[in-house]
Amino acid sequence: MTPPRTIDGKYAVGRPLGAGSAGSVYEAVHLGTGERLAIKLLSPALARVPSIRARFLAEGRYAARVAHANVVRVLDLGVLPDGGCYLVMERLDGETLEQLLT
Repeated sequence: MTPPRTIDGKYAVGRPLGAGSAGSVYEAVHLGTGERLAIKLLSPALARVPSIRARFLAEGRYAARVAHANVVRVLDLGVLPDGGCYLVMERLDGETLEQLLT
């Protein structure tokens, strides 16, 4: 999946950070503030399924309500002109859960 260079005119998309069965996560920068972020893009095939797209966005809205030191913050979400969906999250550095478990 090739991400757009910018999302909603606010986020510059950078290198990939990870991928899974539902989508991919990319490094990003907020063009207005310069803040380093992470953007999760729902895979195009899944974004075409209305129920999956709705669930992805609902999960983003619910996650944005969670405020805890051990949970990544969801800062923004949206739908792209092509129907793709995204979540903007704080960018954390460190080990992945997979690295810790192996």
